[in-house]
Amino acid sequence: MSETMEKCPIYAHLESRYAPDIDFIMNRYGVPDWQAICNEVCPNVLGYYEGTADGRCAIRLRMLRIED
Repeated sequence: MSETMEKCPIYAHLESRYAPDIDFIMNRYGVPDWQAICNEVCPNVLGYYEGTADGRCAIRLRMLRIED
């Protein structure tokens, strides 16, 4: 996720609430923080993942009111 990309409203909450889990995932799998949050933590907290045809997170797009 680029620094210019607007973050999902859930992102900041997950980033602080699940910091130890995110650090563990980053260290274990060598992934950046956004990938740990968006691909692992968020789907586990919500209980599902919903993506668009081009791979973007559909939940984020809806929350930010971005047209697909």
